[in-house]
Amino acid sequence: MNKINYQLALDKIIEENQKQQKVPSLLMHSCCAPCSSYCLTYLAQYFRITIFYYNPNISPETEYKKRVKEQIRLIQSLDVKYPISFVEGTYEPEKFYEMAKGLEEVKEGGIRCFACYKMRQREAAYYAKEHGFDYFTTTLSVSPHKNAQKLNEIGLWLQEEVGVAYLVSDFKKKGGYLQSIELSKKYDLYRQDYCGCEFSKRQRERERIAKEKDSQKEQKCIANVSDCPKEQECIAMEKNSQKGEGMTTEVWDIYDEEGQRTGDTMVRGIPAKGQYMLCVHVYLYTPDKLFLLQKRSKNKISHPGEWDVTCGAVLHNEESIEAAKRETLEEIGIDLSDSVLQYAGRIKKEKRFIDIYFVQKDFSLDDCTLQKEEVEDVCLVSAEQLLNTQETDRLREEHYMRLLKKAIQDVLDS
Repeated sequence: MNKINYQLALDKIIEENQKQQKVPSLLMHSCCAPCSSYCLTYLAQYFRITIFYYNPNISPETEYKKRVKEQIRLIQSLDVKYPISFVEGTYEPEKFYEMAKGLEEVKEGGIRCFACYKMRQREAAYYAKEHGFDYFTTTLSVSPHKNAQKLNEIGLWLQEEVGVAYLVSDFKKKGGYLQSIELSKKYDLYRQDYCGCEFSKRQRERERIAKEKDSQKEQKCIANVSDCPKEQECIAMEKNSQKGEGMTTEVWDIYDEEGQRTGDTMVRGIPAKGQYMLCVHVYLYTPDKLFLLQKRSKNKISHPGEWDVTCGAVLHNEESIEAAKRETLEEIGIDLSDSVLQYAGRIKKEKRFIDIYFVQKDFSLDDCTLQKEEVEDVCLVSAEQLLNTQETDRLREEHYMRLLKKAIQDVLDS
C-alpha cells in the first residue's frame, strides 16, 4: 500500500482556502516550542492559530512547566501575519500512566507512543469541537522520531468520531524539521533531549551511558579520520601497522586541486603537497528513513570504537561510486550492486576530496556481515540522531554539514 503524501494534501487545502479568501481557525496541539516553531511560522500565514498545550506525558512536572514557559515565550517572539493565541490544557500525568500501563518497556516509536498520540489528539479534537474551531492538528509530525502516517490516521479517525475537521500534515517535509532547528537557534529555545515521558527519558539515559562507555576519552584524535587535525599521523601509523600482516597494499590515484586525476599514483599514505586523494562516505538508510552507523573496531589505531558511516579511499582506476559499493560490501556485507546511489556532492579538504553518497536499501541489521578488522558493531538511528553524531560528535565542518542537511532533508521529503 502506497503511503499518502500528507504535505501535498495540506498544500491543496491551503490553496482552496486561499481561493475562497478564507482564513480558518486552527487549534494546533503542540508538544514543545522547538517543534512548533516551524509549524507556526508556516501556517500562521494562512490560519488563525491557537496553540493547545496538552501534554500529560511530560515528566517531571518541573520539565512540563519549563516547556510551557518556552512555548509562551516563542509565541510572544514570533512576528507572523495572524496573531497566535495560547491555551494550556490540564496537566494530568495520572491519565498518561494509566494509558501506558503494561507498555512501560516498549521502545520509543512503538504502540505506547501511538496511544499517547491518540490521547493528546483526542483532547485537542474535543476542545476544537467545543470552541468552534474549523480545524485541529498537531505539531508532532515535524519530528523524525514521530510516525506521520500514524499521526494522520489517528487525526482522521478522530475527525469522524468528534465531528471537527483534522488538518492533515507532515511538517518535516519542505525542510520543516531542519528549519525548526534553525528557528530554535534563532530564538534561543530550550531543546530537550527526550520526547517528554519518563520512559523516553530512561531510554535516552541508557543510550547516553552506552555511548559514554564506548567513547575513548584519551584518543589522539578528536574526530574521524577525514576530519581530524592529526589525520595524516593516524593514516601513517595505521599504514605502518599493516605491514607484514598479509594485507593487500592499496594504490590510490593522485588528484589535482580541481579534483581531476593527474595520471600519477601513490601507495596508501600521505599525499604530497599540492596532491589529493579521493574518499567516499556512504549514508545507507532503510525505507523507514533510519540510517546505518557502524562502530570502528577497537583494534583500529585511528579512532577506535567511534561511530560513523561507511567510508574509505577510492582505489587506482576506480570510480567513487564503485568504491562506495565496494566499501559497503567489504565492511558490513551489504550488496549495493542493484541499488541506486544518489550522489550528494563533493567536499574538498586538505589533501583529500570526499564524495558523499546516499542509498536506500530494504535491509535489517541481521543482514550485515561485519569485517571484524574494521567494524565492531552496527546500529540504525533517526535523521536527528545522525545529524547530532556528525555535527556534535564528529565535529564536521560547516560546509560538510550544509551539504549533509540538504541531502537528509531530501531523503525525508521523498
